[in-house]
Amino acid sequence: MEALSSLIAQKRQANSWSEEDLARTANLSARRVRALETGRENFSLDVLSKLARAFNQSVLDLIAEAEDFRNG
Repeated sequence: MEALSSLIAQKRQANSWSEEDLARTANLSARRVRALETGRENFSLDVLSKLARAFNQSVLDLIAEAEDFRNG
């Protein structure tokens, strides 16, 4: 899930969002966003769903993008 963590951080930064901005948009805590982005916490389906919605994507598209990100 390292690719997913990195992708979430990259997408957040591409939107010029702080961790707090993403947390608010995704209805998560900023602490949780930090833990996800640094790989200290695993992604649940609920969290993936909230993040995908925040980025206006489906969960499947977000996972596929992370796979592409990992493969370079």
